Amino acid sequence: MDLEIRLDQILTELALKKKTVISELKDSPDGRIMRTRSHQRPLILQVIGHGDDRKRVCITKDRVLQQKLARKSILGRELEVLELQSNALKGAIEQISRNGRFDRMRFAIENFGWLSDEELQECSFPVAQSGWASEPYDKLDYRTEDLRNMTSFGLRVRSKSELLIAEALHRHGLQFRYEQVYTVDNYTVSADFTIMRADGKLFIWEHEGLMNRQQYARRQRQKAEIRNKLLI
Repeated sequence: MDLEIRLDQILTELALKKKTVISELKDSPDGRIMRTRSHQRPLILQVIGHGDDRKRVCITKDRVLQQKLARKSILGRELEVLELQSNALKGAIEQISRNGRFDRMRFAIENFGWLSDEELQECSFPVAQSGWASEPYDKLDYRTEDLRNMTSFGLRVRSKSELLIAEALHRHGLQFRYEQVYTVDNYTVSADFTIMRADGKLFIWEHEGLMNRQQYARRQRQKAEIRNKLLI
């Protein structure tokens, strides 16, 4: 999996956690909790404000408020850690982006240009799959210039989401074909991923990343009805 993509994914997860923590902190009681002693007796105080405007309220008997203020303190520290982690990741992503990515094929062409294209491809990328997945099949020939995302095993896909899916399938050793074209009842459709199960049956995975668009969603439903006939 592309390291920068994975770091971006983690950064998004951290942002969601921060949002959840900040939302809960807004509903927390004012002030902070403090434990002290008075005449050898423990006291639990709610401290509101700072400096000369600071106010202390005894909440020794209010266990519910103590718990809420304790949780507020925990959430506050967690938010600090999430901020530190996010800043560290942003720095790492910036550093990776600045230094560029390693392009196996470009490196091979620049250093071993006497090899044929087939030989360069073979030595640049390990054979991703064998058997059914590597056999010739009708592949979607639409806007091939959009195939900008390269997997670690040499497959080009259209989006970062599809890159993550392809990497996961490959990592688990699953046989799959990308954008295979099918013709059913005079209709031609393609599937993002056609996966062969261990029992030989086919499983179709359609990413459907733009279902918030009405026209796209309608087209996806139509394609699903056609593709389902393949699996009967």
